[in-house]
Amino acid sequence: PIDNAILIIKEQLKVIGLRKTTAYEYIHTIKRFTSDMEIEYVDEITLESLLEWLSRMGDISNVTKNSRLRVIKAVLNRMYDNGWFEKNWWKPLKIKTDEKIKAPADEQQLAILLSLLDMSNFIQFRDAVAILTMYHCGLRVATLIKLEEKHIDFETNTLLLTGDIMKNHDILKLPIPNELAVY
Repeated sequence: PIDNAILIIKEQLKVIGLRKTTAYEYIHTIKRFTSDMEIEYVDEITLESLLEWLSRMGDISNVTKNSRLRVIKAVLNRMYDNGWFEKNWWKPLKIKTDEKIKAPADEQQLAILLSLLDMSNFIQFRDAVAILTMYHCGLRVATLIKLEEKHIDFETNTLLLTGDIMKNHDILKLPIPNELAVY
């Protein structure tokens, strides 16, 4: 039964140490899929049921559909590893997406932005340092917000980014340009 399979997979995700939010997304999405498609047993999950579920999502972007598919495929991989499927028929399934990639800011755009800030005002000076740090070190806003003094090594002019502040939870060491370290 699918309910038993989901409970087993939920426990397996805990044992392997998957992040709680990721495990929650996996379980929530597979429950939604099996409920929407009225699937009671693992062997009722087919390519047809998966494609029908994706088409029932209506007018949402292919990026969103691809995200849901990726989660379902991860759960199906667990089922395959448990021996509940003989073949991983979902592996070649992909949804084509046309992702538009923003062009990064260039030096001229950065200079224009910084020229609008009053460096004698502490708040605007702080914002300028934040902008320069993101630009030169390639940091995300969320990482910058979590940055603390302990992450900065002024002797070697490096940022020591720990996994708890990084999106991918990896540790990263980045150089800080000398002109930025002066600020």
